[in-house]
Amino acid sequence: MKKTICLILLLSVVCTYAQDNLVPNPSFEKLIRCPGSISNELLITDVRDWDFLRRVGIFFPSMFHNCLGEIGKARQIDVYGVQNPRTGEGMGLLLTLLPQYGSYIYTQLTAPLEKDSLYLVSYYVNKTDSFDFVCSNCVDAYLFEDASILTDTVNIVESPVLVDPQIKNPRDRILRDTVNWIQICDTFRAAGGEQYIMFGNYADSS
Repeated sequence: MKKTICLILLLSVVCTYAQDNLVPNPSFEKLIRCPGSISNELLITDVRDWDFLRRVGIFFPSMFHNCLGEIGKARQIDVYGVQNPRTGEGMGLLLTLLPQYGSYIYTQLTAPLEKDSLYLVSYYVNKTDSFDFVCSNCVDAYLFEDASILTDTVNIVESPVLVDPQIKNPRDRILRDTVNWIQICDTFRAAGGEQYIMFGNYADSS
């Protein structure tokens, strides 16, 4: 039986199959708050159901939302370049330069995965205009049951998250497109009990 996990990254998500999406708030639509000012940039923690594992220097995983208005859009263009959400009002921004210099964002699924069931994971990514760095392995998805990995809340970079993600962008496909949203999509068979999904760069782990 195939089931669906859909989500988003500089992110935006759409389901390929008709089954229920197990990712809450997949397009970063629902906010806890919107500062409505350029002086208060939205962070991923301002999005309902989402959080991050670590940060890079003073960089926290952030997002853009149309609630910020023209001032927020102007700041986005000035700092990161031009891009619009693939669907809806929001899109996330995740720095995944290198596994030891990167952040991870995660959410808890609406239900644990069932053992031996087949799941489809689909999400879209886009490279910002302002960074020359390109990669093929910097936005993979890891699904897991044990929440102990989330206790790593240090505010400095110490090491990459040492896991082998189930969903990987093809290694011969370099993510360099700054115009179009690129889909990363694959299926996997659940071990059973997985209840979190996390995105980031796990390059040194596999």
